[in-house]
Parts: sequence; structure tokens; C-alpha cells
Amino acid sequence: MHCRLLSLALVTLLITSADSALGHSETGGRRTSTFLHARASLTVRAGDFVQPGEPWLIPGALLGGEALPPEEGAQLDDVQLRGAYQLADHYAVHAKLSSHPHGDEGQNLELENMYLAADFSRLAPGLLLDIGQMASEITPSANWHASQGDFTEAPLISDVFFGRHFVDTGARGEMGRTPLRVGLELWNGDSWPASQAEGGASLYVRGAIERARLTADYRFWGMHSEAENRRDDRYISGHSHGGVEVISPTSDIGFSGDIDMAGAFLSLAYNTSSWTLGSEFEWIRAESDGSLADLTQSVPFESTYEGMRFSLAAGVERHTWMVQHEELLLQNYFRASVSPLFLTNSGLFNPGFDPSKTTALWRYRVLENVAIRLQYVREELSDGVRDSRIGVGLQMGFTLLGDRPHYRRGPIPRW
Repeated sequence: MHCRLLSLALVTLLITSADSALGHSETGGRRTSTFLHARASLTVRAGDFVQPGEPWLIPGALLGGEALPPEEGAQLDDVQLRGAYQLADHYAVHAKLSSHPHGDEGQNLELENMYLAADFSRLAPGLLLDIGQMASEITPSANWHASQGDFTEAPLISDVFFGRHFVDTGARGEMGRTPLRVGLELWNGDSWPASQAEGGASLYVRGAIERARLTADYRFWGMHSEAENRRDDRYISGHSHGGVEVISPTSDIGFSGDIDMAGAFLSLAYNTSSWTLGSEFEWIRAESDGSLADLTQSVPFESTYEGMRFSLAAGVERHTWMVQHEELLLQNYFRASVSPLFLTNSGLFNPGFDPSKTTALWRYRVLENVAIRLQYVREELSDGVRDSRIGVGLQMGFTLLGDRPHYRRGPIPRW
């Protein structure tokens, strides 16, 4: 199974490259100018939530990274300060400060990105190189933030496959002429689904097609990661919820092995002078092969996870309406007998149930850089348990220095 998905993705890249004459023909490239942008999201929620002292789990899925649940009441979802400083005509250093909620610990401010960006388009068609700590370009879901996403809560595929925030140290090379670009990323292996600097690599193709009022963005990708005793460390540092310290049995289970993933992302938008219709579809498949272990036993283990999300959107003047549906298909295979306690602690007991989540949203742009979001969520993450909640809040984005940014996230254009 090792690297089969990456091989499939490579074949897809080569086939797609042969059709690169579609769409625009201008050379792709990255601006290396100086800029400074700020974004923030604040939401007040009410409804069904994880009880104080209980961990947030999706039965049948191994979770980790920053995949934490929303909380009742007012919550500053995230704050970002992102900028770049031009070093020379074709070189810039990029950095991003980011703050996320961590239960009763409050906001956790961290340097999320810091990398050197170089534009070598003068040497090869659209050649770009990045070196440092950064997010992956394989899919927008790999590094999700409420301040730049359409919805106030992360999609299930972002939590399950990437731990919500994939940020790692590595190098990326990307080249091609618009609308088709191909990229290769090499990672140290410090971010979910990898661990302990075991390494990782990703390969992707992305492009855009414009036909009159119709625009389409697409990505196809594959990723290989390796893990050594990777654990669910979301609650091991004294994390508390509702004033009660959270203790999760999954923190004692470690996974060692290979993870191969592949995915496809498609965004469509039809624009007129007065309204916009949009849609997004994303599919991800992950295959893990290795072992699960705690202090009592080690068991050969395989898993196959699939995730899908589909959204529809309509925008008229300052109003946007969106609905999104997500489903997970989780299959786990133990190649040896396990104790009932081990199965329970692993969080993988899921007798054929497929988790799902549906979200509806209304967004109103009050000012050029400020929008109100009203959102309703209904989810069924375990068999027979249906939760629902509502949230209302603000989404903000400001340009403090340089040109106004363009954020592709979502079928409805915005700041």
C-alpha cells in the first residue's frame, strides 16, 4: 500500500498537465511585495455542546492536532496577523501570528508561519520556492481558520485528516503557467497526521478555468506521512473545559506507521452584475498501515477513512446564504485480537455508523471589512446522538499595509 495513493496522484498530474492549454495562458507567480493583513472571528453559540470534563471524540476516528470542539457562549474563534517584507525584487519573508482558543486556558498566541519566498519565474515558467514553517497548499481544508472560512466551525475533514491546522517545517516548489500549476512539498513531519519528525511529502496540481461568467478552481493531490507513537495530545497538557480538567483515554494510545492520503477539491461560481451562485465539493481518502499500542499491548492496525463535503451558496448584494453537508466513512481493522478496554480507550469502536454534519449560514456584510454571520449546525457524530446549535458573530478582515488581499476560500468572493 506504501505510496500507492501518491503514485495515483502523480499519474493524475501528468494526465492533467497534458490539458494545460485550457483557460488562461499568463504565467503564474507570487508577489513578493510588502504587506500586512489582519483577520478575526468572534461567535456567540448556544445549543448542544461537549459536557465539562469530557473529551471531544468522533467514534471510529483517530483525532489529534488542534481538533477541539466549539464552546457555549462567546468565543474568539481566531485572530490572525499575516504579513510579508520584501527583501529584494524576487524575494520576501512571510510570517503569521495566530491565536486560537484552548478551553479555559484562553487564547494561545503562536508564530504559525515564518518562511522565505522566492520567485524564479525568470528562470523557469512560474517557478516559486518556499522554505520554512508554513501551511500546505494541497487543499484549503488542511489549514482552517474561522476568520477566513465561510463557516464559523471547521469541517469534519479538516479535523479528522489534518488536525484542523496543518503547519510544518519544510520546502515547497511550484511551477507552471496559469491556469495549471504543479507543486511538490517536503515536510519534516511534525504536524498531524505525521509525528516526531518522521517526514512527509505531498504532490498537487491546481488550476482555474474561466468561461464568460463561470469560473472553476480545482485541486488534485496526494500526501504521504509517517508517524512514530503518534498520540492524541489535545488534552495531555492540563487542558480544561467548563472549569474541569479534561482527561481523554485516547491520549494513552499511540499509532506508528504510514499514512497515505489523496484528495480532490472543486469550486464553481457563476457571477452576474447583481448575484452569484456557487458550489464546492471536496473528497479525501486516507489509508493507514501500522500498529496501535498502549502500555499493555501492541496490535497490528489498518484503517481507511473517507470524507466528503458539498456546499451550495447564493449571494445577492451584501447577503450570502450557504448550506453545507459532510459525511465520514470510517473503517478500522485490527489484525489481532484486542481487549475490550483497549478498544474503548482507542475511541475506534464504531459499529458501521457514518458521522455527518449539516450547516446552514446567512452572512451579511455590514461594512467593507466587517460581516455578520448567523449559523445553524446539526450533526450526528455517534449512533443515535444528534446535536444542534446556533451561533451569531462577526467576521473581520483589514489591510493594514500594502494591497488588499484576495482570499479564495469559498465560492462567494470576499476580502
